[in-house]
Amino acid sequence: MIRKHALDGNSLTVMSLFREMLALPNYNTTLLDDPFIYASLVKACNKVRAIREGKSVHCHVTRRHLDCNVYVLNSLVYFYSNSAGLVAYAREMFDRMPERTVVTVNCMVSGYVNSGVFDAGLGLFVQVLRGCFGWSVKPNCVTLVILISGCVECGWYRAGGVLHCYCCKTRLDLNKEVRNVLIDFYANIGCVDDSATMFNHMPEKDLVSWNTMMAGYFKNNDYRKDDHVILSNILAEAGKWDDVLRQRNLMIVQDASKVAGKSSHVQLWYHEAHGHDFVLAYVPRFQRFLRRQVLLSHFDRGLIHVAGTILHL
Repeated sequence: MIRKHALDGNSLTVMSLFREMLALPNYNTTLLDDPFIYASLVKACNKVRAIREGKSVHCHVTRRHLDCNVYVLNSLVYFYSNSAGLVAYAREMFDRMPERTVVTVNCMVSGYVNSGVFDAGLGLFVQVLRGCFGWSVKPNCVTLVILISGCVECGWYRAGGVLHCYCCKTRLDLNKEVRNVLIDFYANIGCVDDSATMFNHMPEKDLVSWNTMMAGYFKNNDYRKDDHVILSNILAEAGKWDDVLRQRNLMIVQDASKVAGKSSHVQLWYHEAHGHDFVLAYVPRFQRFLRRQVLLSHFDRGLIHVAGTILHL
């Protein structure tokens, strides 16, 4: 039950169940030897920023001699470095761990970035590349997403370019999440054309990709008229007329209107399980083959029930 509620994000219920279990007069002590229960408890404390309860769970971990379990320690390292703000203590735990995985490294790097000490996170990344934690521990796409996003937050723009080179060398730049964060990185440093180049060469785009690229244009005052038209039509189809009016007024202020010959399609579909319309794809009109591939892919996976509306923009 504890693990189930933790996965569902019911952090307060998780803590309540654990207290009830400890209060039982004849509870099964073997339950307290399950490391996954403690990992779930620490994650629950992390979500609600329950510092005192998290430290209490750590005490239980020590009493049950589970402080050598990698899953429990990973959750504790993340808790102390991200929620409790005790990044130095988290690093002490990290250094004492008998076994480290890439998840452990990612937890520690995330703590450094969120605490504003990006140089320490980058230094840990370099240690991993040098094999300081064993050659089996290698950076993955999550590591790069954390570091590249940290380059923007902490102003380490040159480091972002170096990390991009590493992504290209290891082919991690083919990962969708890495490509999305790189698009955001270049847009944030004013290189929106580089963002657009990466976006246009993406083999597969998701909603995050489109939102990131559009946000990049707005950040750089590079307003694309088609985006205003698309957004206003989507809002109208959803019946959000106040938002439509607000968007239309913004278009008038910025003198945005539909340009002849620059049409796009937004495909809206109805999904029986969801019970509402959703945007399937935003595909330029001339990319008919791409639109066909998107539709076939969603039909094959059972994501489409019946066609709803095709907006011609």
